[in-house]
Amino acid sequence: MAVLLKVAVFLGICTAFVAVLVAWYTKENFDPESVRGKKVVICGASTGIGEELAYQYAKLGAQLLLVARREEALKKVVVRCGELGAQQANYVVADLSSLEAAKRLAAETNKLFDGPDVLILNHFMPFYEIWNQNSNLDNVPRYFAVNTISYINIATLLLPGLQKTNGSIVVVSSFVGVVSAPRTAPYCGNKHALHGFFDTLRQDLALQGHNGISITLCVLGYIDTKNAREFIKALPAGKSVKTVKPEPVDECALAMIKGAAQRKRQMYFPWYLNIIETAHFFFPNFVESVIQVASNEKPPENMLKW
Repeated sequence: MAVLLKVAVFLGICTAFVAVLVAWYTKENFDPESVRGKKVVICGASTGIGEELAYQYAKLGAQLLLVARREEALKKVVVRCGELGAQQANYVVADLSSLEAAKRLAAETNKLFDGPDVLILNHFMPFYEIWNQNSNLDNVPRYFAVNTISYINIATLLLPGLQKTNGSIVVVSSFVGVVSAPRTAPYCGNKHALHGFFDTLRQDLALQGHNGISITLCVLGYIDTKNAREFIKALPAGKSVKTVKPEPVDECALAMIKGAAQRKRQMYFPWYLNIIETAHFFFPNFVESVIQVASNEKPPENMLKW
């Protein structure tokens, strides 16, 4: 009986938040013309969400500087962006886990643009396996170098240019950046660290009088990119998240562009991830037990207790 009462309370809270958030997220106040001519730097632009962001910005008439490690793939994206309507599209080949590469990107950005209007930090290394005493500790620094430290380096080096334009920093996070999930320990730690750093950077900028720079953290779910499909397909049997429906990558990219243009503090795609984050704040054990079931893991008995 007590469990049923808790479930009823949980559902009631969720219903209320759903109503409020649906009203908020369906409110359309985005002007596509506000993006035309904007100078946009996109990291991790050769594939996946970064590639789709490049195409969506190109359709809106932006000026693009695309960054990734694979030159041939970048060249193809640049050509396609030109076909779609980008005012200009250029690229820089760089392994952004290196501080020297981040410095070179900053120099190329300053050479091409007199300050970027939008910086999108999107590159990452995935991780999906149980963490235990046998996990390879040698790989941990590499995960943080790519998924966290590089974001800090690039954003810091480009701050002077962003101050000129009152620009926007867009940080591509994940659902596991706000709610933990099994098999993601290093990646989850990477994303939580990004939230801590960029939420603090927002305050530090305000204390220095740089209120014009906006920082948008993008909390994303399972997005239907080629890389995501291949990653899930390659997982051993029983380890894929089969209960979660992938979201269209083009809709995700456009939602991110709108969130940046509207200078949101945090945006969610799909939007209901905000509901789950809020529910996790009040009922962490219950939500985590549900996530474990969705991840094809059987939760421990005590996890079902609130």
